[in-house]
Amino acid sequence: MAKTAKNRRNGNKKKGAAKRPSSTRSTRPNGAGADAITRVRDHVGMLVDPCNAKIGPTAYRGSDGFVTRFRNLTNVTLPTGYAAVHVYYPAYNGVWQQNVADFNAALTPSYSTPGPGQSFLLSNADSQRVVGACTIPTYTGTELNRQGMIYRGTIPEAALVGCSINTLVPLLQFSSRVPDTPLETKYVPSSADERYWKTGSTAPEGAGDLQAIVTIIVGAADTVSFQFNTVLIAEWRPRFGIGMQVPTPNTPDVPAGLEQVRTTLSRLGNWWGDHGPTVMKVAGVVGRAALRTIGAPIMM
Repeated sequence: MAKTAKNRRNGNKKKGAAKRPSSTRSTRPNGAGADAITRVRDHVGMLVDPCNAKIGPTAYRGSDGFVTRFRNLTNVTLPTGYAAVHVYYPAYNGVWQQNVADFNAALTPSYSTPGPGQSFLLSNADSQRVVGACTIPTYTGTELNRQGMIYRGTIPEAALVGCSINTLVPLLQFSSRVPDTPLETKYVPSSADERYWKTGSTAPEGAGDLQAIVTIIVGAADTVSFQFNTVLIAEWRPRFGIGMQVPTPNTPDVPAGLEQVRTTLSRLGNWWGDHGPTVMKVAGVVGRAALRTIGAPIMM
């Protein structure tokens, strides 16, 4: 006994009593922190892969609504010498499509064609807001006749007013020869997207900050045809009197939710021009960004 006590006084540690390294400590968030990460991850997933992502609660603050995916399929035929312009305005949920012969003429978008699910929303929704959206043009002709150039991107809707084909094309972020595979252009959220807007109104508030998905096809020497697949994920609140009530959310609002979503997207490169899911890449980026925001420690 005396020898053991002497060894301890000399700084010798007892066998089996080694101090546990601090790096093995659990840093996984739980409770509200885990709920926040899940909401941000799912919201980002609905933006980067609107066609296939899991539908769930958003990272928006304020009143929760029903989150629903809608889809439209439309066919476009492009005559020789024309440019096909397809603009989807998700916040208003309207589509403008026109074949243009004069590439210097000012464009006047009208959005007279209802977007995905708009007839349902007009009948059942009091207000709505965009969660995710995309436009996917697919060439439907023969391989022998595949020709032309396709320009696409997401820009503020207000930038379209007064533009011509020649002035609009340089504003779009992606271009390529018309491919034999689908091309997907996705909605980029702005700081205005957290607000609900009245379903059926002439235009949403804050239109200058809201984005539109633009596709222009030019340069075909023969008539060519395309099919546009337009997808919207909307959060909507039901009209009074139709017998529907939004369930009470089982998770709290995410602190700085929309800011977290936009910060995460900024780490994913040109995500809005990529076709196909990038959910695995999203999971890692969202986890680390959300942990920093809620103040939880991060294991290196």
